Amino acid sequence: MSQWSDAGEKDCAELRFVTSEGEQLLGAFKPPTLRNVAETGPYMHAGQFITLAEVIRHYHNAPPAPIGHTELELIHIPPSQQAQLEAFLRALSGALLLPPEYLQAPR
Repeated sequence: MSQWSDAGEKDCAELRFVTSEGEQLLGAFKPPTLRNVAETGPYMHAGQFITLAEVIRHYHNAPPAPIGHTELELIHIPPSQQAQLEAFLRALSGALLLPPEYLQAPR
């Protein structure tokens, strides 16, 4: 928990199992928010995909991990659902009506 959390101490008991170092984190990364995801390409931690459609196809095909391990499983997403998923992700874009100081990273 941090100073920005409104959760009580007992609300986040599972966090005591979180690790921030070790071999199990080889190849791990922190995924960003989905807010305005359609505006933030290129995608993935190495920027290997230009479009949201490419990202969706990546998860549809579930390739093996280049290093470490992967938890991706092969899933079959029909083309119509791939289009719906992309439309949903695009719907997460929009202007934020907040003062700029609220959009800065915590210090």
